[in-house]
Amino acid sequence: MRYILCLGALLWVGLCEATTAKALQLTLTGEQYVGVQSDSATRTELYADLIYKVSERHTLRAVQGVSKLYDVAVIGEPEVQIGDLYLYHYWSPGWEWEGIELSARTSLNLPVSEATRRHGVLTRPSVRVEISRRFVDQRLLVSYRPFFRYSINQFTSTPDGAPLPLWTLGHGLYLEGKLQDKLKLAASYTAGMHHYEQVAAGKQSAGGNYEIDLSVLYQLADTVLLRVGMNQADDFFKEGRFESNLYDPQTTRYYLGIDVSL
Repeated sequence: MRYILCLGALLWVGLCEATTAKALQLTLTGEQYVGVQSDSATRTELYADLIYKVSERHTLRAVQGVSKLYDVAVIGEPEVQIGDLYLYHYWSPGWEWEGIELSARTSLNLPVSEATRRHGVLTRPSVRVEISRRFVDQRLLVSYRPFFRYSINQFTSTPDGAPLPLWTLGHGLYLEGKLQDKLKLAASYTAGMHHYEQVAAGKQSAGGNYEIDLSVLYQLADTVLLRVGMNQADDFFKEGRFESNLYDPQTTRYYLGIDVSL
């Protein structure tokens, strides 16, 4: 019932201004990731991305993914895994000052994946603000994206005793440069620090993670987009150290992606 109410709230916010049907778009995405040294980073991902533009200010979105792993980390874990269902609401109030635009995104996930249900994570509502501006004759987009995410958990730790984050505060930076009409470069950096509930067993420690993504985008056709890039995602804290690496042979991976809009 809680999930139905959350979904209803997202739909109500977006539909309150709608009187007629707006643009509906379905995008199918395929991504092949290849690890540098470890097969644990190698996998295939497929996504169905449904976008419903309610009005100029409100857009609804639902994303469902499926992954094929080539190196299963947990014994008995299936190679083909269904990911969580993510629901988004985008709000663009139309505010602009000196070329700076403000928008926001709210989201939550429904526990469809086996890992999320095993850890007792019910949902993770999140709010992200986007402060964006274009430079160089509108060819360069710079967007700063602070966010707050809260976890609604059944338990304070996973079955093996690892603490579950209660909330995460972080920020992100997104850059996109248009080289030609069909060719773009994109770069993003996202980092978040976790806050945990008190756990009776095990020592307390700080937690956080980061993700770096660099990619080249080519618009092959009106409905087909190709992407080639590099992704690095890891924890901030390792054996008492605080580190952030642009490249790590154990966690860096390359990928090839294709988006087809229907």
